[in-house]
Amino acid sequence: MAKVVLIWNEHPNENLAGYHARRCAKLLSDMGHEVVVEKVPFEKTIQHVVLSGTPKEAARALADYERKCAATALMKKYGMMQRATVFNFHATPANEKARSHNNPPHKFSIGSEPFADALSSEILFLPKGRNYYVDVPATYHPVAPDLLEGRKKRLEQVQGEFTSFGRATRNLHPKYFLEVNKLGAPEQEKYMDPAITMKIANEIHQILEKGKRTNKRKP
Repeated sequence: MAKVVLIWNEHPNENLAGYHARRCAKLLSDMGHEVVVEKVPFEKTIQHVVLSGTPKEAARALADYERKCAATALMKKYGMMQRATVFNFHATPANEKARSHNNPPHKFSIGSEPFADALSSEILFLPKGRNYYVDVPATYHPVAPDLLEGRKKRLEQVQGEFTSFGRATRNLHPKYFLEVNKLGAPEQEKYMDPAITMKIANEIHQILEKGKRTNKRKP
């Protein structure tokens, strides 16, 4: 069977991404696939970069991060060097559209009763070469009150320093720092349904099987 790599924790506030990635790994392994799970270490995440050191140091580190993003490096390591198929798990607010990519997303309905509206009833697989970004819907809450105001101020400071470099960035999106999806929140339960994880695993399995058939037809 094909080798598959599941990456999570690129954004540490996306707890539901890790929840599904870890459980998908077990299901895919049971299907016979060789599975590798990679959790991006916190010290290599955008949260650590932006919240550490002085605002000027953080802005410089952010510029370096954009060139050497740990998740991107893992995708290149496994996708390009080891010819694995890589899935980078993320969690998008259910009331928000997933970020756009050059390639159109492949999306499918979860088919679970709790999902009432069309937007929150979709998981998106966004292809990028041999890699895929997997966006699962989630409910978000503000971070703890004792962190919220300090982080807002910090983001403004780092944004000011970074702008002085004459550059713009998407990595200072407030959602990465001011919101979190809590696994224990009652309204999160519908997004933790085992049927959702199975649906994701089955879709990954189909992508891998299709890739095998395509490779067999190549001379």
